[in-house]
Amino acid sequence: MAASSGLKGALEVMHAIKISDLIGIQKGLIKVTQSLKKMKETFQLIHNHVEPNAFHGTFRIFVSGWRDNPMLPRGLLYEGVSNEPILLSGGSAAQSSAIQCFDALLCIQHEGETGAFLTRMRDYMPPAHRHLIETLSVCPSLRDFITTCSSSDLCQGYNSCVSALVDLRSYHLNTVAKYVIVPGNRARSMGCPLRGVGTALNTTGTGGSNLMVFLKSVRNTTQKALILERPTTSRET
Repeated sequence: MAASSGLKGALEVMHAIKISDLIGIQKGLIKVTQSLKKMKETFQLIHNHVEPNAFHGTFRIFVSGWRDNPMLPRGLLYEGVSNEPILLSGGSAAQSSAIQCFDALLCIQHEGETGAFLTRMRDYMPPAHRHLIETLSVCPSLRDFITTCSSSDLCQGYNSCVSALVDLRSYHLNTVAKYVIVPGNRARSMGCPLRGVGTALNTTGTGGSNLMVFLKSVRNTTQKALILERPTTSRET
């Protein structure tokens, strides 16, 4: 529900830009911000239901996928489906249609390997979701619109959205450290390097990305999208 409300807000923003409806843009941005905050609240529930050692040592192996997985370098053979092993990425937050839509709405540009990885993850989304991201990506730039219209309210609304997305990504990063990095280091120190998923997956995301490098990259790029307040100039009397 939180994500769908945010996506509705994103569409409202893009429609409002076309007709220069400043109030409509602001209302849509508020919906997106509220959605991101609700998504973080929901994410926090993981700590009530999943133990880090159980996730790392048992569950994670089943969501690690068969692509860029050092334990299955050639992929996985699906008998009766293909004569050759198939390479499929595991579950990843990068496959969230809502988050990539918000990136597109807020004009957050992830470049290099990070951008390429995020684009590849769209292959695991429903076609309609992928089309929405692509549509938002080619719509008139919300960030450019706000920086040229000199509206402090819109600027604050935009920055609130970006800050909420930064906060969500920072929380995700810390959660990954708790559920993957720390248990992995503990397993190695106890002399159990192959416990659960093996040492190679301790630094690799289930989608195949370099885990902490990727998460810090998307968080830092998001933060750079914040619109800096223009310095005020004093007039001589």
